[in-house]
Amino acid sequence: MRVAVTGASGFCGSALVYRLHTAGHQVVALDRYAPIESLPVEAFFQGDLLDRDALNRTLAGVDAVVHMAALPAIARTSTADYERVNHQGTQRVIEVAVAHGVQRMVHVSSSTVYGAPSQQPIPEDAPLQPACDYSRSKVAAETRCVELADQHGLQIAIIRPRVVVGPGRAGVFSLLFAFVRRGWPVPLPGGAHHRFQFTAVEDLASACVAALDPQRSWSGARAFNVGAPVEGCLRDDLARLIEHAESSSRFLSLPAAPARGGGQGVAGATVFSRASPAPGASAEAAPVDMRKPLATTLPIRGPRAEATPARRRPC
Repeated sequence: MRVAVTGASGFCGSALVYRLHTAGHQVVALDRYAPIESLPVEAFFQGDLLDRDALNRTLAGVDAVVHMAALPAIARTSTADYERVNHQGTQRVIEVAVAHGVQRMVHVSSSTVYGAPSQQPIPEDAPLQPACDYSRSKVAAETRCVELADQHGLQIAIIRPRVVVGPGRAGVFSLLFAFVRRGWPVPLPGGAHHRFQFTAVEDLASACVAALDPQRSWSGARAFNVGAPVEGCLRDDLARLIEHAESSSRFLSLPAAPARGGGQGVAGATVFSRASPAPGASAEAAPVDMRKPLATTLPIRGPRAEATPARRRPC
């Protein structure tokens, strides 16, 4: 299959390109920026999502499109920029794809579209309650996917991953890894006794590839939550990381900050792990049961920070 990937130079996009290449697909890539390292693609086009000429060159002759390009939440840019790139850009990609006869697409969205849900684990039909400009732009993009899929008879998989992690991940994770690498104390606001769900970048790529399988079909646009199984609290996850790195880092518990909206604490997406059924398979992936109470809550001793060994213990 000949597959076009937007956002191919990014962290998630490049992982998808390699996954598609390994699966034997031909890849055509589009991104505003050239990749840091060469990618196994048949052609690479540099351009903006609203650049119709660049999109025409990229999507000509492809069988499917995976649309990953977006302004991320950490960009903290203007409302207009999120609207232009994430909403209007998605619409433009679909319109050009339709003009080239493409019938199958994958749109990578975000689990932040759920906002702060009252139900966990979160089913795909849970209410969408975006709480920031980024998540509102992703909801708007999903809405256009649904509308244009119905209008043109397309099959679109809307992928909603939890926080994506993996080798090369930048942002707050690179800071965390730097602390662990140097053996510095790792600050934990509130003690990090809550459960949190992540997505391995390899699993996100595999979910996108599975959604392109011609043997899996549905009508219109369909949403899929993607995340890893949740086995403990965030504190336990970090303790495993420190142990794996053979680091001398200790935990530095800090008072919890006031809760703010935005859906970043959502921790109950449907799971597609490497051993789980893929989107469109006959059996649905088993949801993570986030309703079980945590075994123990360890209080913070007053407003002062407390350094404790970074070892695993009941959460």
